Amino acid sequence: MITGKHGETRYPNAPRIDTIEAGDSFEDFVCDKLAEMGINLRTYKSSQFQLNTGENKIGFEIKLDQEHTKYNHLSIEVAERSRNDSNLGWTNSGILRNDNNGL
Repeated sequence: MITGKHGETRYPNAPRIDTIEAGDSFEDFVCDKLAEMGINLRTYKSSQFQLNTGENKIGFEIKLDQEHTKYNHLSIEVAERSRNDSNLGWTNSGILRNDNNGL
């Protein structure tokens, strides 16, 4: 099984065991589709580049929302925490993160 950068196979408290692989596969799919349109997107995988530069040079972060068709919604990330623990605070993320996302 393919694992995340710290050996994990799923996100904390995720209901499925393959959440990281599913997200990575979706990201690959989107990057291929963008390449067909002449947009070459290479995502940074190391913590150093993600923290210092962003997800990539363009500033796009690709997320798989497997519930979007079930609930007919679009998700835009604005904050995150490392696990589903109400005692943890939220950190700006997605479009509110101070990086190269251009928003």
